[in-house]
Amino acid sequence: GIAGQIAWVANGTAGTSTATYGDPARSGGARTPGSFGQMSGFGGGLSAEELVAVVYYERVTHGGLDDVAAEAELHLLEELLQVMEEEGVDLDSGLQAEDLQYLIDTARAGADGDEEHAAG
Repeated sequence: GIAGQIAWVANGTAGTSTATYGDPARSGGARTPGSFGQMSGFGGGLSAEELVAVVYYERVTHGGLDDVAAEAELHLLEELLQVMEEEGVDLDSGLQAEDLQYLIDTARAGADGDEEHAAG
């Protein structure tokens, strides 16, 4: 999911507590961190906006999102950036997928609220 991917890019192989990643239904199944080498974390070298932009690019370009799904994901990530700023998230702190999922759920609630407000 998106929380795991953000944590992966921010923390790299050594700083990520994910046991597996990727689609378990794909050919070959999910992957294990470090099985293809080690990746450095980029959380300390990227701003939150840059980190989210990298993840969005990866998900659209390599994840095969269609236009509708890409637009929805972009809106969610914009909301996530606002939540991260409000919460004072420090990318150097080794934020894990579980922590990010809470922030994403908060952002999703905000995004859904915006859609309801726009429709109402």
